[in-house]
Amino acid sequence: MKSLSLGLITFVLLTPFIPCASVEAKEKDLRVYDGEFCWRTSPEHMVGAEYPGAILDPNVANRFRKAALDYPEAGAELILVNLQEPGQRFYAPDGKSTSHEKADLLAKQVEAIRYFSGTPLITLFDPDPSCRLESEDAYLEAAKWVIEALREELGFMVCVTDRCDDPGWGQGDPALYDISLVDAIAGAVEEASPGRIVVAGGDSADILETLEWNSPNIDALIRRSSKFEYGEGNLSFGEKPIIEVVDYRNVTEEDIHKAWKRVLEDGRYAWVLSTEEDGPDPDMLDLLKKSTNSFQIKRSGAVPPDPEDTFSLEEGEKEEGFLSLFNGENLDGWVANSDEANFGVHDDYISVDKKSGGWLRSYYKYDDFVFRCQYQIKEKQNSGLHIRAPLNGRNSRVGFEFQIMGDPLDSQPSKGGNGSIYDVKPPDEMRMRPYGEWNDVEIRCEGSRVKVVWNGGVIHDFSYADFQRMEHRKQSGYIGLQDHDGSVKFRKIRIKPLGKNPHKS
Repeated sequence: MKSLSLGLITFVLLTPFIPCASVEAKEKDLRVYDGEFCWRTSPEHMVGAEYPGAILDPNVANRFRKAALDYPEAGAELILVNLQEPGQRFYAPDGKSTSHEKADLLAKQVEAIRYFSGTPLITLFDPDPSCRLESEDAYLEAAKWVIEALREELGFMVCVTDRCDDPGWGQGDPALYDISLVDAIAGAVEEASPGRIVVAGGDSADILETLEWNSPNIDALIRRSSKFEYGEGNLSFGEKPIIEVVDYRNVTEEDIHKAWKRVLEDGRYAWVLSTEEDGPDPDMLDLLKKSTNSFQIKRSGAVPPDPEDTFSLEEGEKEEGFLSLFNGENLDGWVANSDEANFGVHDDYISVDKKSGGWLRSYYKYDDFVFRCQYQIKEKQNSGLHIRAPLNGRNSRVGFEFQIMGDPLDSQPSKGGNGSIYDVKPPDEMRMRPYGEWNDVEIRCEGSRVKVVWNGGVIHDFSYADFQRMEHRKQSGYIGLQDHDGSVKFRKIRIKPLGKNPHKS
């Protein structure tokens, strides 16, 4: 086998692996389809941020499960992590194993990202000689070992290297100069887990062109840059999609707006903000959060709710401190997070008329509050109220979701059924009114305490600490109206902030 110039070998692990010997090839949900990043066959809009030390630094790793939720809260769901750094070897020299502690940690961190529907982008190798494996075959074994260690975990991508042209690959033994090894590693991943996305790249145009045309097993390219180039529209795409990794210190809010627009318009493009900090970089996440929020508002043409509007308020609620979140005329005060969301205003309610997978979020985010609304849903339909939802990622697992289902009226309580805190807790009793009647919901959040009143009866009264799945959930976020499977109506939507009132900020 020829040697290769492996830069930072970045594997993006996306779907779970079944040990390869007897596995039939099966189509991955996340894949490169028709030259684009896709979820099944629909373009996947991937935006992310780097998380240094998630595997290598014990202090960072121990906080990962909680701190990882800062990423979707800021708008990122693609999370870049590295398995090696100079002086920190992850694999045994022969590539066939690592310590049980490292193997378990890798699996746990990937599972934590996937829990909120994030996508891990995992860099396998570092070009520093201190991380060198003992042979070319050892690199193939290491790639297959990672796939096997993660087994059937969904939604991760593997990058062989994002620095194929790093001079570090020419030092030490073996010296890795030829791009053929990168392609061979990608082929080993494909054999172990057919259909998984494998990425490689570098800084120079020559390396990207070589990977584009001479590496059939590489599905997508990756390029580290000091500032946005593809996201600014300054560089054109080839046949393969590309992930642009950009130093956040060199970008502005407007730069991120342009990159967000580009990724939504073109399924061949994804981007990640990078940092040199050890662990999550709060400045990077604050910039991403501010920019993502303002981009969503700008893109949807949203305006804040009128603080003087009282359309949704019941008698006496204004004096109690409640604010109307629906004026009966339009969607002022709400931000549509996708072009496909099919929300309309009819008479005195907001309607969802067909399945699109989108959602409306409140213009402002809230910490502690009392939220009230009424809803109707048709039989066999699916919707929900997102509470303390993030800017991106799975709302029901970053904040939480009050499940609204068109279940039969005699249904028994369940964690995924009507009135539940989705995937956490069934309602204490079923209190749904007959189809065609309006249902009343009140959700009170104070710190980690949650109380839900459904049609006059308390069905939830708990603390986050009562459920392991709620342990690290966010205690601040947006209110969301879910568009999941059509035919639901919402009206009399109002909120009483407890403490800070964002409507007055």
